[in-house]
Amino acid sequence: MIYPHLKLLKIMYKKYCIANWKMNLSNAQCREYIDTWNNKNVFNDKVKTIICPPFTSLHLFTDLLQKNTEYGAQNIFYENSGAFTGETSAIMLKELGCKWIIIGHSERRNILNESDEMINKKLLNLMNEGLNPILCIGEKKEDRLRGETNKVIDRQLSSAFKNINLNFNNVMVIAYEPIWAIGTGLNAESDQINEVHYQIRNFINKKGLKNKNISIIYGGSVKEENAEYLSKIDNVDGFLIGGASLDVEIFYNIFNKLQES
Repeated sequence: MIYPHLKLLKIMYKKYCIANWKMNLSNAQCREYIDTWNNKNVFNDKVKTIICPPFTSLHLFTDLLQKNTEYGAQNIFYENSGAFTGETSAIMLKELGCKWIIIGHSERRNILNESDEMINKKLLNLMNEGLNPILCIGEKKEDRLRGETNKVIDRQLSSAFKNINLNFNNVMVIAYEPIWAIGTGLNAESDQINEVHYQIRNFINKKGLKNKNISIIYGGSVKEENAEYLSKIDNVDGFLIGGASLDVEIFYNIFNKLQES
C-alpha cells in the first residue's frame, strides 16, 4: 500500500548514526576502534554520531574519544541508588560523561523480560536526570502477520510516555526496530517503515510534543549495502546500527551514506 499523505510531514529533523555494540569488543579492541574513529571526518551539523559500548568500556570513551562524537550506555536501572545488584544508575553514567541511554531494546524486552512499565520508569528517570533517551520500540513477526503492528507500536509508545512531563527539554530519539529484522538480514519494506514512522510522528504531535527535538530512526539489519536505500525513506531520521557498527570502516561508510541522503 502506498501512503502519499505521509510526505506531508517531511520536516528536517536532526539525523543520527548510532552504534549499539551490544556485548562485543574488548577494551583493547575498543581502544583501537577509538584511535581509528578519532581520525575520521565526522564533523557534520546534519548528522550526529553516537557510540554505545559495553559498560566496561565507557571509561575509555571518557578519556579518549574526541568531541566530534558522543557516547552513551546500552541500559540503565530506574532508581538512582539502592540494593539492586548488577544494575547501573543514571547518576553513575552521568559521572562518566554519558549523554545518551538506550532503553526498551527488544533484546532486553524479550530475553530479560523487561515490561512496558519498567521502560516507562526508565524513561521517567532519564528525563528527570537530564539525559537523552534512545527509546526502542518494535513488533514481533507474529504481530505483523496478525496485522497488529500499529496496535503494538501504540501500546509501547503510550506506556513509555505515561506520566512524562511534557515540558521536558531533553533531546530524544525514538528507534523503530521491527524485532523480526534485528540480526536476521531482513528489512521491512520502505512502505512499512514509512507507515510506522508516520504513526510515531503522529503520536508525538497528538501528545503535544510537535515542537520538541525528537528524531525517529530505523534499526534492523542496517548494513553498508542497504544504508543508502534506507536513508532515503520518508520520515527516517537515521539509524540504530548493531553488528555493522563493530567494524569502524563499515560504520563510517554508513555515516557517509546517511549524510549524503
